[in-house]
Amino acid sequence: MNISSLKTSLLKKEKELSNNKTGKFEFFKDKFCTYNGKPIVPYKLRSYQQKDLIDFKSMKQPKMYLHYPRRSGKDTWCFPVLLDYALEHVGNYAYILPDREQASKVIWRGMIIDRSDNIENPEVFRFLDMIPSNMIVKKNDQEKIITLKNGSVIYLGGATRPDSLRGINLRGVVFSEFGFYRSYDVYQVLQPVITQSKAWVLINTTPNDYNFSWRLFKSLQYDDRWITRLETVETLVDENNNRYITDKDVEDCKIDGNMPDYMVKREFYCEPSLNSDCLYYAHEMKAIDDEDRICDVQIKHNLPIHFAFDLGSDATPIIGFQVELGGTIRVVFYHTPTTEVYTYGWYYTLIKEYTLKNNAIMGKCILPHDSVKRQVGETTISTAKQSFKDAGADVVVLKRCNNKDALINLSKVYLNKAIIDKKATHLTDSLSAYSREYNDKDKIFGKKPKHDWACHASDCWQYVSQSIEEGNLSVRKVNQSYKWGG
Repeated sequence: MNISSLKTSLLKKEKELSNNKTGKFEFFKDKFCTYNGKPIVPYKLRSYQQKDLIDFKSMKQPKMYLHYPRRSGKDTWCFPVLLDYALEHVGNYAYILPDREQASKVIWRGMIIDRSDNIENPEVFRFLDMIPSNMIVKKNDQEKIITLKNGSVIYLGGATRPDSLRGINLRGVVFSEFGFYRSYDVYQVLQPVITQSKAWVLINTTPNDYNFSWRLFKSLQYDDRWITRLETVETLVDENNNRYITDKDVEDCKIDGNMPDYMVKREFYCEPSLNSDCLYYAHEMKAIDDEDRICDVQIKHNLPIHFAFDLGSDATPIIGFQVELGGTIRVVFYHTPTTEVYTYGWYYTLIKEYTLKNNAIMGKCILPHDSVKRQVGETTISTAKQSFKDAGADVVVLKRCNNKDALINLSKVYLNKAIIDKKATHLTDSLSAYSREYNDKDKIFGKKPKHDWACHASDCWQYVSQSIEEGNLSVRKVNQSYKWGG
């Protein structure tokens, strides 16, 4: 059956069933995911899931991004979709959650509780039990890989290991709870594979913070190759217009989970968090998005390109930027840090070749204040300072700043003056995710920044801001009241 015929058939069947409520779900139980004509999905799909299924199946190369609230059954729909394709079409398939532990907990050992027929005594099903046992050739519990009799392979994993999927020719992939991934990396790693193999893509998430996932969702709303949906507990209703998730359900979750208001709005009303108690740059990054200041930023050849380094033992981001006389900061270059640490000569060669290739003016190389103490491999940053100087670079070592809050506030000021090249996704993701530590015991956010993947690029931006404020770049300062030793 071709795509057009399938869509016609599905829409016709949906219309028929809408007039026959006693059999409404039977079509989807019998036809949604079958093996030898027998249903293997043991629960009923909700009305909005039925619609999602019809729309997804009707696409030539399905691409769908769902922003759904908590308790909306994202995985209970998405996993059977993947299973359906794996049984019907031989190929490699990946189901990715934020990390391996969650993948194991939610899917590999996870269960579904179906209360649709009996609230008091619900039915319980395992995700993996949907796979017909006679179709499983091998199940690798350690690697979370299932090989099917027809030749299909299902990879279940976490987004923290993107390189583990590099090179795999995928036929379909689910990015589950995408907003809670640590970074954009796994999506970017798989993009060439998805494009080359014309794989289908299904993304689901409850919004998290105002981060890369939200920006991607917004951009795909204007891409006619994608179906995007944003629903809340108020819009997810059945055929009788009754809500699946009631106000009482929300209130119970709020009380039982000790949820603050911003989290309730995020979890149930799909509003990305702008909680200033958590995210340092949430408002600034939202403004950057709203004002389209993440864009194609061209080099101005009458201005030097300065390079700020966050030299470290585990990651080294580099920001290349220009400062206009009016105060606009143009981020034209960004080196995405990797787990591999290179020599200082390598970093300088990288930026030197970039400036030569673009016929640009080499500006200053900005190093952090602890350039003498900190070590990378067998050499120190002081050696890097000398190496840069020996190579002809104009090196600036920043002053020590003991007042982290002042530096962060200054960075906010300069973020409001920044335009950032759209290719610097790791930088924008990091700035969006940069947050305070959370105290699990006291249920509050602490005073210090959380040390995670986002802090390195965010520190590098602080060096950009500090270098301008200290007057090292011969540009006008925006605020001369900051005291680095305070």
